[in-house]
Amino acid sequence: MAKNILDMCAYAYIEYYRSQFKKYAWAVDYAENLIQINPKAGLAFVFEVLSVCHNEQEIAYVATGVLEDLLHRHIFHIKEDIEAAVQDNEGMRLAMRYVWSANNSPVSLFLKDMHVKLGGKLVGRYPLNIDLKAPNAVDE
Repeated sequence: MAKNILDMCAYAYIEYYRSQFKKYAWAVDYAENLIQINPKAGLAFVFEVLSVCHNEQEIAYVATGVLEDLLHRHIFHIKEDIEAAVQDNEGMRLAMRYVWSANNSPVSLFLKDMHVKLGGKLVGRYPLNIDLKAPNAVDE
C-alpha cells in the first residue's frame, strides 16, 4: 500500500473520530475491510493512525477499535510485529493498555506475556483489560 494512501486513510479515520463528519466515515469501513483481508496492511494502518493521534483519548479510540479487532482476528499472524512495536514505541504500549480481551484468550495470554517481558512497563500502574468472567456457553 502506498504511503500517501495510508497517510490519507489514517488522517480520515482519526478525523472522523474527532469531528464525526460523514465525509470521513468511509475510512472506518476501509479500516475494517483492510483488517479482515490483510493483517500486515492492517497493522501498518494502525501504526499510521497512532502516529497522527494528538492525545490519549484518540489512542484509546484506535486501541479499542481497529487495534483490538486486528489482534482478535490475527494475533498469530502479527504477534512478532506487535511485540517489536510494543518494545520500541511508547504510543503502541499506551494503546495496548486499552485493548480488552477475555481471560485465557490468545490475546490475553499475549498481553500478559508482553507485560512480563517489559517488566511491568506495558501498563504501568494500570491493570490489563482482561475480562476474568468465564464466558457462558448458553444464554439464559
